[in-house]
Amino acid sequence: MTYSIVARDPETGHMGVAAQSQAFAVGSSVPWAVPGSGAVATQSMMVAAYEATGGPLEGRLLAALQAAEAEGGDLRGRRSVAMLVVRAERSGRPWQDQLVDLRVDDHPEPLEELERMLHYAWRYRRTAEAFELALDGHGDQALDRLEQAAFDPDTDVEVEPELVLWRAIALGAADRVDEARSLFAHLDEVAPAFVESARRFGPVRLVDPGLLELLLPPTAGR
Repeated sequence: MTYSIVARDPETGHMGVAAQSQAFAVGSSVPWAVPGSGAVATQSMMVAAYEATGGPLEGRLLAALQAAEAEGGDLRGRRSVAMLVVRAERSGRPWQDQLVDLRVDDHPEPLEELERMLHYAWRYRRTAEAFELALDGHGDQALDRLEQAAFDPDTDVEVEPELVLWRAIALGAADRVDEARSLFAHLDEVAPAFVESARRFGPVRLVDPGLLELLLPPTAGR
């Protein structure tokens, strides 16, 4: 049968729900969560693994699903999984209140795919937070978020160029100019479209044009 878990983190107040099933697109029918309101699943079970796992709420929800699967899971097989995590209170910025909203609708190994997506989502959020903090003048906090994002210099430039783009700008804004320029130079070699997109941030004032001039490789002919 379909199995799911609903939980609340007592420290952060974050609320979450996760479900897995043999059914197609379980995320369209079982989990529900709204910031400042609550979380609900039409079916719920498996709390022991959740309670025994530390770390962020999404990681504990994943552990509960994995434990349920280890106990036999849905006897019909596996096909889809979904997870929602929201803040306890509305911030006035809806795009920041839904912390996790991931669905695997049709996959032979949905839990493995969800775990991969959660890892990427964590890194993406930390890098985006670093970008915003650095541009707001909070360099130390930005560098802390970048540390959490677990940058891999051997693979990320080629595999995750978008994360490298945000990371380079955040480093530059936090006065780590040499590191930022090195990242942009490498990015220009393997994914030049992302460097070109960064050049367009200046005219629309997303990023200070002077900072971009300092960080970006020169254009052809200059």
